Amino acid sequence: MRHRILRIQIAAVLAFPVMNFEITTMQAQEKSVRPGINDSFKDPNVKEFVERFEIESREVFSKREEILKACGIKEGQTLADIGAGTGLFTRMFSKAVGSDGRVIAVDISENFLNHIQKTSRELNLRNIDTVLCKPDSTELEPESVDVAFICDTYHHFEFPNKTMTSLLGALRPGGRLVLIDFKRIEGESTDWTMSHVRAGQEVFEGEVLDVGFRKVAEYRDILKENYFVVFQKPSPDDSEVVAPGGSVIAGQPSFLAQSPEVELAITELGGHMAPVTFYRNSDSPIQPYHISPWQEESGPQMPAPVLVPLRGDFFCMPFGGNSQSVSGESHPPHGEVASSKWKLLANERKDDIHRLTMELETTIRKGKVTKEISLIDGQNVVYTKHTIEGFAGRVPLGHHATLALPERLDGVKLSASPYRFGMTYPGTFSDPTQREYQALQPGQRWKSLSQVPMAWKGVEDADLANQPTRQGFADLVQVFNDPAQTPVGWMTATFVDQGYVWFSLKDPAILNSTVFWMENRGRHGYPWNGRNRCLGLEDVTAYFADGLKTSSEENLLEREGIRTALELHADKPTVVPYIQGVVKVSSAFDIVKTIEFQPGKITLISASGEKVTVPVRHEFLASHKL
Repeated sequence: MRHRILRIQIAAVLAFPVMNFEITTMQAQEKSVRPGINDSFKDPNVKEFVERFEIESREVFSKREEILKACGIKEGQTLADIGAGTGLFTRMFSKAVGSDGRVIAVDISENFLNHIQKTSRELNLRNIDTVLCKPDSTELEPESVDVAFICDTYHHFEFPNKTMTSLLGALRPGGRLVLIDFKRIEGESTDWTMSHVRAGQEVFEGEVLDVGFRKVAEYRDILKENYFVVFQKPSPDDSEVVAPGGSVIAGQPSFLAQSPEVELAITELGGHMAPVTFYRNSDSPIQPYHISPWQEESGPQMPAPVLVPLRGDFFCMPFGGNSQSVSGESHPPHGEVASSKWKLLANERKDDIHRLTMELETTIRKGKVTKEISLIDGQNVVYTKHTIEGFAGRVPLGHHATLALPERLDGVKLSASPYRFGMTYPGTFSDPTQREYQALQPGQRWKSLSQVPMAWKGVEDADLANQPTRQGFADLVQVFNDPAQTPVGWMTATFVDQGYVWFSLKDPAILNSTVFWMENRGRHGYPWNGRNRCLGLEDVTAYFADGLKTSSEENLLEREGIRTALELHADKPTVVPYIQGVVKVSSAFDIVKTIEFQPGKITLISASGEKVTVPVRHEFLASHKL
């Protein structure tokens, strides 16, 4: 479900209950926190309030379109506009929920409700109902509402605890509460705000939380005079409590973001990105990323926590298996960032950019990672930025992009920016004693993806540029970029039968190699069970997938001048930018030969001479800004 509703209009309307102490005590003893604050709404002159509320000088009115656009309301939802006032947002919400949805205008003033009924009839808006509330109750039916919207109204609640308790009961499990109200900050807010609004954001949030809501998001870039936060009513099954813009997808609570071209989901657990739908409004949408086949299955505990949400692209730090401890640190495979819960900070839209921001604090090695996923209108591209604070010391890290493979062998053509050499994993990647099998000769160097030595003598070299390769094996190789030949590293996969190219762009000074994880039903232990088929194209700085110890200490690659870990500093954040995208191509377009970079766009050129130009702000890799 996706709800981030905003609302503006009515600066005063209700009178409802508050809660600063224990709920049972407050429900029994609560008195009005602002007696008389709603006197002007007992018999309001609606025309005068329309002139006050629906005017460009009022922030929530002037930002009404941005606010509505950021809400992402779905058709068919039931939305309660609490303190509906003159009905500005009631009318906007009516169109957003569609003919199958319902908007309930709730207000303490009968005059306002009569006005809403009249304007609804005039505009032929047939999905609007009205409810006359009480000073201490919304008077809504139990579990009848998906989203409740309160804008510039909460500070008029005389009995906030009782009112919010009634609203909590009116929401369905997992339902959202959107709260917008005036910032009340000493020395910054106007004299009117300081005298009229009884408390600031921290107090109001505390009252809402005390009733039983949980805060799931805050949007900071749309409004300046008001704050905008979102709460949620917990579900009986806590695992299904998801943040605004979120839903349970393929077994995992996920945060959602979308542009006109792209819709994506990020799991709360591990921050794994999939599914991602490019060209989402076209006749042939594209979903390139892999989702592990055991999602939504019950079974024994996973052998590694990263396998629980395993899908799509995710950030790894430390990258690799991390089977050995280092200086007392024992990290899970691919690190806490790939298997712990992320906190949603914002899911917002500004101008032509939709950005989802998440945060995770690491505990094994102290640090904080901020994840930003951005979509730009008009582009089938995903921009990712991870900002790492703390976590000082050497560490391998990178992106673990994992693509879904077609059944047909050789149906995907791989190409990479210039690299110094490639190498098969020097050790045993797939262990036959664990019912795992690999086909490539360990520790072999090569110059071309099309000529990689096999494990058996007398057998023709493997052509890794054509995927998937033979069934029944799981192999790992790594190619090491040559930054002297290109300031932007790139990787492409042409899906010939499906008619598109997936691409990734990176700064090779930060992510200096690509690990290829080629899995075609080559593992038969739990949870693989001989059924997993995927292609990992993992842009990293690491020693293969060994983890922190091998990557951060001297190794054969480091001895050749290839860095296998980044040095992070306690007093200086490290930023890892990354770009992924999809472009449709003709049947004549085969493997990518090269990519040309122009301001704000790239041109992919195939070996057959076909060209396709894609709008991409690749400058983001250097500036870290969009």
